Amino acid sequence: MGSPSRFNRLRSKAAPLLRPMFERIAPIRWMAVRLLGLRQPSEVMLDENRFEVAPGDFGVTLELHATGGYEEGTRRFCLEYLREGMTFVDIGAHVGLYSVPAAKRVGATGRVLAFEPDEVNRTMLEANLERNGVSGVEVFPFGVCDRDGRLPFHRSGFNTGDHQLFHSGRGRASSEIEVVRLDTIVDRLDAKVDLIKMDVQGAEAKVLAGMQELLSSGRAMAMIVELSPWMLRDIGDDPFELLEGLVAHGFELGTIDEASGHIESGDAGEILARCVDSSYLNVRCLRGSRS
Repeated sequence: MGSPSRFNRLRSKAAPLLRPMFERIAPIRWMAVRLLGLRQPSEVMLDENRFEVAPGDFGVTLELHATGGYEEGTRRFCLEYLREGMTFVDIGAHVGLYSVPAAKRVGATGRVLAFEPDEVNRTMLEANLERNGVSGVEVFPFGVCDRDGRLPFHRSGFNTGDHQLFHSGRGRASSEIEVVRLDTIVDRLDAKVDLIKMDVQGAEAKVLAGMQELLSSGRAMAMIVELSPWMLRDIGDDPFELLEGLVAHGFELGTIDEASGHIESGDAGEILARCVDSSYLNVRCLRGSRS
């Protein structure tokens, strides 16, 4: 297995080339997924948990198979931050790589709210919760956005973690799904949110716009925002404005080195400068004391 840092560097360089080719040329996409599927497992162990994953996946499964891990620094931060009785919100829960260990961490007195709009991913998420003996996770079949209603959902044919609400390219199957504001769900459940992990493939600004009540509450909390500046710009959102808005709401920003777990603080400009050579970075947003 290769090192996570080397893998992520290679992926960052390859992604801008492979993505448009796979999306626009169906025969190449079909063959690449088929060949990769012959090499990849359908189950993996991560820490002490067993997960069903999708063979032929150029996203999460590829990283797990190539490195034996997945976003090690970010997952470490989440599990160290969470305490028994806390509430964790997993936006873009995929197959549960965060929801499963988080549920064990917060225990019976805590809560995990997992949002996964893709039916295939959600089926694996629910199966992984069961196979790892996790109960009490509330799974929602919704996308999270800046409105309550319905929107087209564009599914990637080669990366199960790259389905998008907002997509300006070609070569994707689309269907309408239900979307909700996070404020709507939090108000309905009277949830006291402690940590949010957001992996929404360019819809970050829309998700934040739909949680203004939570952001304005002043409550001590942390967020992990997967930041892809080019995806934000592609749909007309400004990544600098997004980061400045978080600072205005009292959050301290920092980027996470996935190999070492080191968190390097920075302002909005510094964070964006670090994204130049990466397809994405996980940004840790911290407000107040978790106690």
